Amino acid sequence: MTDRPLSDDCADVADPEAVDEAVGQQLPGSATHIIGIPEPKIGRTAKLDCYFGIPDGQGLTEAAVLIGLATYADAATAQERYQISLDAERADGAAVTETKVGNQTGMLLSASGTQTLIGTLGKTSYLVTVKKGLVPDDRMTGVLVKLAQHALTPKL
Repeated sequence: MTDRPLSDDCADVADPEAVDEAVGQQLPGSATHIIGIPEPKIGRTAKLDCYFGIPDGQGLTEAAVLIGLATYADAATAQERYQISLDAERADGAAVTETKVGNQTGMLLSASGTQTLIGTLGKTSYLVTVKKGLVPDDRMTGVLVKLAQHALTPKL
């Protein structure tokens, strides 16, 4: 895993085939992405959200998998934004559990309908969300970690 400038192409994060392999099945529907804009007031320099398994005729919130990356001016700002997100999820009632992502620590967030992994790597923050029921509960953490590691590893 490497902290690097953020691409504007989801193929550099995870292509549909890599997501299918990680979840153990071909996701029906479509994939798309949203390129976020820099937000100097919060120190964000770039943002990319990649959506996979969007059911036909449905919106982004129905995607089976979301991988989001954002880069910040420095590692301290990325950590601060991560902590704000983590605190907000806790306040909304999400159960929070620590897990390893490579040699880093990420946080698993369990909310109704989804399981999410968030964390930082240098100036980059990441979020991986998978709809509950897509993979068996005993595989969910492994799938989330695999997708996060894939997203944070440069593609050759």
